[in-house]
Amino acid sequence: MSDIKLTVEPYDPSDRAELLKGDARQGWQRLFENGLTVSDEQILIHSMFAQQQDRDGFRTYDELARRFQDTEREFRSYVAMSEGTIRALSKPRDMKVYTERLGVAVAIIAANEVTQITEADWVKIGETNTSKTLDYEWRASDGERFIRLEAKGSVTEGATTRSNVSDAKKSIREKKETARSGLTAPSVEYGLITLISTGDHRPTIFALDPPGPDEPLDPRRERLLGRLAYFASHLALVSRSKMVTVLRNRRNAIASLSDFDELDGLVLERSEGERFYLSRTFGNRPLVELDGVVGRVLRPRRRPWDDDRPPYARFVGFERDLFEILVRQDFDEILAYRAARRRRKMNVDLRSESGEPVGAMADFVVNTAGIAFGAVTPSTFAEDW
Repeated sequence: MSDIKLTVEPYDPSDRAELLKGDARQGWQRLFENGLTVSDEQILIHSMFAQQQDRDGFRTYDELARRFQDTEREFRSYVAMSEGTIRALSKPRDMKVYTERLGVAVAIIAANEVTQITEADWVKIGETNTSKTLDYEWRASDGERFIRLEAKGSVTEGATTRSNVSDAKKSIREKKETARSGLTAPSVEYGLITLISTGDHRPTIFALDPPGPDEPLDPRRERLLGRLAYFASHLALVSRSKMVTVLRNRRNAIASLSDFDELDGLVLERSEGERFYLSRTFGNRPLVELDGVVGRVLRPRRRPWDDDRPPYARFVGFERDLFEILVRQDFDEILAYRAARRRRKMNVDLRSESGEPVGAMADFVVNTAGIAFGAVTPSTFAEDW
């Protein structure tokens, strides 16, 4: 796992002035002075989980499991993340898909650093019927207002300077003007452009802050709905428990009721009336617990054509206290939840698929939404581990 440092700059003096006037001014000041430090695992979390879709090959944990290995290898073949930096491994014209993923990942992490929102709060908004689709269309709520984000990624063969992102800046300005008609609730907007180079230049994030439109929605309800959807989708990657279905049904009920607060504090229960509890075989799947994080180890798959199977497995999990909060369904508690971003390395004892004991080293990160992702490397090689 590698920590990566990115420089953060306002695009121009007017953007600096606007960003340092708002409620998030202290966060922006820290980023301008110290930059943003992220791990390659955080970027992979966003690039991999973003693939979950409602179609064959993307719905379930097992389907995604088969794709993680290929996705990571493909992403790393175009984007090098090591020695404290990010570098493009191909010409700019070949990098569009990967720089888009990188741009979104870095922008969301940066936005979380300057606001009181987490990965669980971001919702990708669908395409519009206007003449220009808003590329950024990522929206979050802090419970009182909306934060809208346009994220772009770009590659240059030279230095990571402002002149290399002028087209991206122009696009952000124009599209945000398009977005401002017919909206009525408070919001702020950020535009973040991540620029990496094929050479040895530090990656740079350029920040823009044009005025935001209003939104015709209830920020508290939308934040609650966004968080419940995020948590349900990530719990589904770990377990097949009926709780995931019950949680999704509760979210749908909150969305449909005019007075959704009547569901506040209504505990999630099984059909027999018993509340859900976390066990070692939650949802008929064996789980491991690593320093308060409960999850599953996703072992690499060996295929006849694949001679370079990764020497590590993937770990996907969630903070134990998050599970209890979701079961209790105290809305204020769910809305206020923010985990400490942390990285943990520890020795673990696992079992191979044939039941043999295997010692391993787990190295994972936990994001601010309480979701964990990382690698588990065995201390000795076992063919079926």
